[in-house]
Amino acid sequence: MNSALSVVGVLTVLIPFLALRASGGDSVRTTGGTTVTGTLALDPAGIVVTPETGGPVRIPWVEMAELTLGERASNTTVEKVEEPGVGPSSVTTNAVASGAGAGWTAVQIGAGESGVISEDAEGWRIEGGGQGLQGNADSFFFAQQRLQASGQLVARLESFDGTNAEAMAGIVMRDNLGESAAYAFVGFRGGSGLCFQYRQIASGMTMRTTNLALMLPAWLRLVRSGGAVVADVSADGRQWQNLARGNVNLGQAVRAGMAVSRGAPEGRVTARFQDPVVGARGIGYAPGSGYPKLVMRGGSVLIAPVVSADDSVVRLGGLMSGALVSTLNLARIEFVPLTPELHERAEADRRGVLLVDGDFLDGSLRSIVTNSVTVSSLLYGFRTFAAGSEAARVQLGVVEPEEAPYWIALRNGSELLARRVELGTNSLRAESPLLGSLVIRREDLRAVRREGVER
Repeated sequence: MNSALSVVGVLTVLIPFLALRASGGDSVRTTGGTTVTGTLALDPAGIVVTPETGGPVRIPWVEMAELTLGERASNTTVEKVEEPGVGPSSVTTNAVASGAGAGWTAVQIGAGESGVISEDAEGWRIEGGGQGLQGNADSFFFAQQRLQASGQLVARLESFDGTNAEAMAGIVMRDNLGESAAYAFVGFRGGSGLCFQYRQIASGMTMRTTNLALMLPAWLRLVRSGGAVVADVSADGRQWQNLARGNVNLGQAVRAGMAVSRGAPEGRVTARFQDPVVGARGIGYAPGSGYPKLVMRGGSVLIAPVVSADDSVVRLGGLMSGALVSTLNLARIEFVPLTPELHERAEADRRGVLLVDGDFLDGSLRSIVTNSVTVSSLLYGFRTFAAGSEAARVQLGVVEPEEAPYWIALRNGSELLARRVELGTNSLRAESPLLGSLVIRREDLRAVRREGVER
């Protein structure tokens, strides 16, 4: 394989398999024009669709014209979670496995009615109970994943229907899953609106700060650096305002995610979130759904955080963590949606960086590090811009769509063109000349279409 026309190494997307509650909404249209709906599964011999009534229907892959996978909510009970030195902290874990939810788990911290998570086109819907984060012990519903050492957590809180004084919805960094763990939280509280609060040490008392009026929806960000956690808020995800900071005793591997509580012993409340991002500083600037967007020269589109980049490779995070993509294969990297005015200025054959103010700096990409884009220009030398707030797009080449018989859409917004597809057990392998071999689990698929078949 020509290394100039391939991913550096082999890009493999493996989403952990999670048991899911069966739901309808899956469908397969055959090359003969028949449509079968039900619950869909994949195996090497073809597609198996189980309708609501009747037995399973097997459709050979060669007869597939288009398949669509409906949205799913998960509700998987597991054993109690044990944290070293802390003891059991919850009974029920709800696992989320679709789009941005892949790789996350949810835990009921302390007492309270266990919550439910679902994901649809509008983002995450989290219903949770518990009395809240208060005093020296907490009870709330927590969708979380691990954050190693220093880093940040970003999410957009769309809405929250909690009205009790201690009802809360927001984002949390937590030392562990124990009820009395050290933590930092920024979000909305029924009794005071936007707030930042933290517990400096395990079993210590909660400290609370409220000093900024901001209505929902709002972007929330927690940044951990050394022994401190800083809370920032934003109305648009671009211009951030510091809310507060606190010294919090967090370990090397903390739990970071979204928290919801009703502020009462019984019942649940509902919050809606969009675009949660956990990781190294620099990947959480995402100002809207579906960004950063990496557009390949062949026409495929990857939605993945950019951990770092130089003039030869781009290192991805999120679901594609560890993947390296050659800059020779990229047409552009988009950090924010473009306004109609910016679209008019984005000449496809120019190389350089398009700024959010409409200016264009001709040059070549040198690096992307910690949310900063550096471009080398003949006129101005090395120039550095903040991704998202200053740099809207880095342009590296033009798109020349490759001929590919398959179009594959993932739940995180990625769209892949593949020349060959092979089925596995609840997975498929897609072959692309520019992306190499990608193994995609069924839980991460949204749709597959065979091109050239009448619709």
